[in-house]
Amino acid sequence: GPAVCAWSFILVPCGIYTIFAERLWQEWFPVVPIAAALMFFVTTMLLCLTCCSDPGIIPRRKFILQAGMEKELTEMLGYEVLGKGQPTGQLDVDGSAMVPDELRRKGYKWCRTCQIVRPPRSSHCPDCDHCVMRYDHHCPFVNNCIGQRNYIFFASRRPLRPETLQPHTEYTGNPRKGLRAVEGSCPQLPVKSALPAFVHSDLDI
Repeated sequence: GPAVCAWSFILVPCGIYTIFAERLWQEWFPVVPIAAALMFFVTTMLLCLTCCSDPGIIPRRKFILQAGMEKELTEMLGYEVLGKGQPTGQLDVDGSAMVPDELRRKGYKWCRTCQIVRPPRSSHCPDCDHCVMRYDHHCPFVNNCIGQRNYIFFASRRPLRPETLQPHTEYTGNPRKGLRAVEGSCPQLPVKSALPAFVHSDLDI
């Protein structure tokens, strides 16, 4: 799937670079090895955290009742997540009957699938089939939703983009031509040493 492809595009180029870029490692030691290892470690760690962390899933009504966690969720979220009364299964009825007026005015909505009251900016993910707080999107490359609890890990990878290469890439419209342009303008710059990080961070995940 997309997640396997994403990891392949990260690990394979980095492995090839590590094996075949011995000259750069020697010429620019210890700057290039340390920088490449640090970039790989940080970005891979952030990607793993994005993949494996809870994005902010609100449990379904059935699970809440079975686990007896209604009081705990009410204290944590600050409102009665199960709403008031019993759901009928009809969205037009439950949308107004299950959500108190004061919450509805603040943007709280009823989820017909999970049968819970979800807070503003949360949404039901059709891929994971769960309601997620501050739902941003479902990313197939990390096989997880991006929401309130893992958005920081997802967004933290953005500043790690190699900004020195970005203007050349945008100018030429092609990453390969951008790399050649940097090499031509500054032959002594070890552009290839940034290739693993460039491939890693330029994946739009």
